[in-house]
Amino acid sequence: MSDPSFWENGDHAKEISQKATEAKAAYDTYTRLFARAESIKELLDMAIEENDQDMESELEEEIHELHHEIRNCILTLQSMKREMPSSSKGGDRS
Repeated sequence: MSDPSFWENGDHAKEISQKATEAKAAYDTYTRLFARAESIKELLDMAIEENDQDMESELEEEIHELHHEIRNCILTLQSMKREMPSSSKGGDRS
């Protein structure tokens, strides 16, 4: 996108820029969710190590919230896939 000729075809440049923005958002979401899952795993490991049963409700809530976020991401991705033109859905690549 830093090449000046990239912007000569405005429609194509806009499409590529939009795809880049969507890819970055997807990456950021994945990174955030992965970090949250790692944090929950660390809490679980600590609770097991310390035999702390009082953390069970906190862990259940954290897992429930993470599950909800992941489910929303899946629904968003499915919605985006339905909105894609059929040629972009990964059909015949021969």
